Amino acid sequence: MGSELAAEIGRLTEDLGAMCAIAADILRWATVGLVRSDVEAPTRIGPALAEADELHTSIGERAFAILSGDKPAAPELRAALSAFPISAAAHRMGGLAANVDRRRQDGVQVPDEALDVFDGMGRHAVALAERVRAALLSNDADEARRIETDDQVTNDLHRALFAMVHDD
Repeated sequence: MGSELAAEIGRLTEDLGAMCAIAADILRWATVGLVRSDVEAPTRIGPALAEADELHTSIGERAFAILSGDKPAAPELRAALSAFPISAAAHRMGGLAANVDRRRQDGVQVPDEALDVFDGMGRHAVALAERVRAALLSNDADEARRIETDDQVTNDLHRALFAMVHDD
């Protein structure tokens, strides 16, 4: 791998890590706003979401540029191809959290008995985004596989929330 290409892949990885950090922040602020009725924390969501949008676009463009380069080798192909779903997932996490906050702003009330589940979901999502960021920046493929396969906590929280909604 040439030094220029290696540097670009390094920047791409750093930006993916930054997207995960932004998603974690947005998730944290939306959760605090919803669960604790905090009106200040969610005010940071809009600017952070705009930054995530810019990074998402930039990452996609740069990953395509790597793919369209002169005969990228397997490591470059893996780095460029993995950038698309990672960027999309981080972007989606931030967007979903922003949607949760918009519902809070619209006056949608969460029943008290569901607040603990939403708090757990938010805290777990933040931890997940932070784990993805750490795995990316340390290039830890084993941790990335563990994240993908052992996310039982999210499934349990979704089931608990569904049970609450179904019981009503």
